[in-house]
Amino acid sequence: MDKLHLEIPRTKAPEEESKVDDARRLQEEEIDIVFELPDGSEAQEKFRKGQTIAVLKGYLSMEFDLPMESLKLLHRDTPLIDPYTITDYPDMEALDHVRLRVKQSRK
Repeated sequence: MDKLHLEIPRTKAPEEESKVDDARRLQEEEIDIVFELPDGSEAQEKFRKGQTIAVLKGYLSMEFDLPMESLKLLHRDTPLIDPYTITDYPDMEALDHVRLRVKQSRK
């Protein structure tokens, strides 16, 4: 009796799987961030590129007693907006380290 050589159909095309894997890998990559704080000092910490801008602000709020709602983060002159992630900013997603300016509004 001859064996049938049947392939199990794939639910996703290989290129789709690789795109999903690439996106997932990018979200998990680390980035070293130097924060230029409002008082002129600097702080450095590692984050994952898939973490939201709110996570970065939360870190600053907890570590430096800065009210989260008063913080504005800038990369060069680009404001970083909640709920986006670092990977949502094409000029940052390929970097291993970045400097962010921290502005604090007076309320």
